[in-house]
Amino acid sequence: MNIESEGVELEGVEPVRNNDITYTIYIPEFVEEYSLSNQSLEQQKIELSQKDWLTSGLIHEIELLFPTQSEIQINDDNKRDPHAFQQKISQLFASGRIFASYKQLDQAADMFLGAWAVKKTHNSKSIRCAYSQTHEKKDKRNPDLSKRRKLEPTLKSVYKCPFIIRYSFVAYSKNKALKKPDIFYHVKITQVNFEHTCQMTTIFHRQALQKSGGLQPDLNGLNDIMSLLREKPMLQSGVLRPLIAKYLPFYKATDAKFIANFRLRAQNWLVAHGDKELTMEEARTLSSKRPYASDEFVMNTIRCKNKTSLPFSGRLCKRTVQLGMLFVFWIK
Repeated sequence: MNIESEGVELEGVEPVRNNDITYTIYIPEFVEEYSLSNQSLEQQKIELSQKDWLTSGLIHEIELLFPTQSEIQINDDNKRDPHAFQQKISQLFASGRIFASYKQLDQAADMFLGAWAVKKTHNSKSIRCAYSQTHEKKDKRNPDLSKRRKLEPTLKSVYKCPFIIRYSFVAYSKNKALKKPDIFYHVKITQVNFEHTCQMTTIFHRQALQKSGGLQPDLNGLNDIMSLLREKPMLQSGVLRPLIAKYLPFYKATDAKFIANFRLRAQNWLVAHGDKELTMEEARTLSSKRPYASDEFVMNTIRCKNKTSLPFSGRLCKRTVQLGMLFVFWIK
């Protein structure tokens, strides 16, 4: 087992082999800096928990195990090849492998599994699939069968995905006087089950992300869309739709109604704010699927004054200001 610090092997460390495979422990440079810090352990814990533990070497190793084009079935909702998945994940998260911290293991699993259309959960020193079986709660049911609610089975209860990666802390001290926060300990994978009974597809991945609240609007992407709409307010839906699907992937469908609502809200925001960039709160409002309320429409009926430029005079001009977009209708 090699130990590397940002890709540089440390001296005086003998490699340890596990099933004739040599694994590497990637130690970020900031770990040594904190070991010499005068900060309290609690403060170090807070800061280390917010760090990116993925070193360049570990990222490269993970990327080499991403699915290839031949392992993604484009005509079947981008379904990943389950056999290729099990073969590749066993190279990265083999039982007995050690990671620099539980945070590094968590981030590595998130990066790898995300590429394979798997949403993970992390609790109780284990990493599971979002569609793993949960402990069933005993509900108090109404004795009257006619008054019982009909509960639809959840995807968790249907698939009961057995995927799991268990780990334990290395050289963990239970002595309160010597014990450090968990972030300071290496972790060792102790048990794995790489079988997936759920569908490793785009739809399943998005549904899991949506339910967990893990999906957020991409601000950079949305601001790019706003720039396009600023220059081309009537941007073709065929161009706008894939952009929205890319930067707002948590919606089930970008149908014509949603596209129209998004376009109107965008124009209203551009009229009110100009070149200002969106905030996260504004992005959520902009991408809301809520239908328009009546107070979002302003109707004004005015009499046109410039009669000489009209082919017909004495007619009413109804001006509808609809969320920043101006529509003019001439009514007899």
